[in-house]
Amino acid sequence: MFDKVGLQNTLEQMAERVQQQHNFLLTADIQYNNSLPTATELQLYRIIQEAVTNMIKYADAMAGKISITEDDKQIRVEIKDNGKGFDVKEALKSNKSFGVHNILERSKAIGGKAHIASGNTGTVITIDIIK
Repeated sequence: MFDKVGLQNTLEQMAERVQQQHNFLLTADIQYNNSLPTATELQLYRIIQEAVTNMIKYADAMAGKISITEDDKQIRVEIKDNGKGFDVKEALKSNKSFGVHNILERSKAIGGKAHIASGNTGTVITIDIIK
């Protein structure tokens, strides 16, 4: 299914499904030209899926946003919420934070660099993939 509809449509469908099933405002702003291989797009989708799951389960957030922008040099993915945040350093030390570790490892595996910033106004996960 993913192969047929692509990353953008899949993410837009995810946002709709999350809103309907979880009473959670999730928007997707995708400015992407399908320049990555399908296998990389699928990994990116899995990263975003993990981040959204964490948002719904743990953040006590009311809303979230998925953004993808692309220019000649890079693709930037940003996933943010307005939740309670968490201590990123503590999460990285912990053996229980599989989702956070998963996001970082999958980002590396596709040639990207992930950064997670979190505080009492929410969490922002940024992934930069150099072309």
